[in-house]
Amino acid sequence: MHISDLPPEVIGNFMYYCSMTWPDAPLVLSVVSRLFYNIVRTAPRVWTNLELHYSSIQDEYRCVRKARQWFSRAGACSLHVLVDISRNLSPILASTLINAADNEHTLPLVMMHQIQRIDSLTLCAAIHEAAHCFLSIICGENVTLDPDFPSVARLRSLTLDITRESNGAPSHFGGSNPSRSAISFHLPSLQVLEITNHALSYLDIDISQLRVLIVAGHLRASPLAPGLVRDILRKATKLEHLEFQSRLSNDDTHDGARSPTSYPETEQSTLITLSSLSHLTLKTNHILSILSHLVLPGLQTLRIEDLDGRRPNAAYETGLVFHQLLTRTGKPYEEDMVGVALKRLELVGVNLGRKGDTMGITVKGGQKHQGKGLEISPWRLAFRKMKTLQDLQVEKVDIDALFDLLLQASKRPSDATGEVICPRLETLFIVVPHVSTSSVTDFQKRRPHVALILQDGEHEVEVHSLISHMREHTTNAANASSVAKE
Repeated sequence: MHISDLPPEVIGNFMYYCSMTWPDAPLVLSVVSRLFYNIVRTAPRVWTNLELHYSSIQDEYRCVRKARQWFSRAGACSLHVLVDISRNLSPILASTLINAADNEHTLPLVMMHQIQRIDSLTLCAAIHEAAHCFLSIICGENVTLDPDFPSVARLRSLTLDITRESNGAPSHFGGSNPSRSAISFHLPSLQVLEITNHALSYLDIDISQLRVLIVAGHLRASPLAPGLVRDILRKATKLEHLEFQSRLSNDDTHDGARSPTSYPETEQSTLITLSSLSHLTLKTNHILSILSHLVLPGLQTLRIEDLDGRRPNAAYETGLVFHQLLTRTGKPYEEDMVGVALKRLELVGVNLGRKGDTMGITVKGGQKHQGKGLEISPWRLAFRKMKTLQDLQVEKVDIDALFDLLLQASKRPSDATGEVICPRLETLFIVVPHVSTSSVTDFQKRRPHVALILQDGEHEVEVHSLISHMREHTTNAANASSVAKE
């Protein structure tokens, strides 16, 4: 069967998926044949992915012409637009954009006229000033004052990527810079916001309807103030997915919260309830400054990467805050036991302590006591609360301490309530350069229903295969030794 025998709708769907991975596909497909030309010209969905690279003033005409062609061909369909102005590393482009605000034949003005048809916008800029100027023209609050645009910004997804600062140059990401003023937007439909190396304190957006928030900052960029992050979370009460990957400063007084040493005693008034949040990723150096203020009743997936996991008392402090998070979040199952909806947990660089650590908390007469020489560590109590956990992945942690936590009930029944720790655990994924055979074998005997997967570099090995390989290696070594003796 020849491709021309296929219905035009099928070919049109094929072209649509091509355009999703290659935005310029409509131009190329239209010159393949007369059939393709006719289908491309009459299929609006094929023109819904627009990518513009604006690196110099000479690109102005080309980008404007291309944008108008895409908006015209897309008909009533909404578009996904990517504008890349990151190749120009000088502030000249920013000043040019400012001067272009009154010229309707410039790219920003063309975009502004079509803002109601843009569903998602990705803006890659070399410097903050260029992104500032471009966005202020196409969807700033000043646009709403124009009677020709009474309803601005149907935009539901916005991605900002400041590429020059992400390449390691000094940055004011989250810091103070008097030369910058806040960008005020009117984006009532915004549901997805992704920011890379952009100064949050200079971004004035209504985030009350936000569902997804992703914040990333280069490790060399200036750290964010923890209070600023918490203020943002208080406003985004409908969040369902949160990823925060950036360094935090030591200044924790932005919203009147306590200092980092007082996280275990977080006041009730500073707690932030995110009822709809199901996915949380934290990669920062001050994990406690965020976790200690959260109440997450709907949390299902949690990833924690502690960039300061080797600090003094890290195991005790992190374990205590994590235990309190589960306690605030959990729902009672029976008496003193609490369970949460957490199903997937990933810990990277998190200090779980060492096997046999005695610094912890205990419960006597309904009261929790803290100090040295007490029997139960906060991590032990935390693992007992995770009754719904199904998948656990760890990297850069003490494996012996992890196995001890997961096997505590069966190993020390007098110290526990007799239940199996994380009873619904199905998969344990460990990224580790080496692990002792005895620890792996012991865990497999005690928890035979848990699929244990070890990853060393790029290789993944299921535990039964690994043990067989180890036993085979040991047998071969013993045989070789016997032959040598003979």
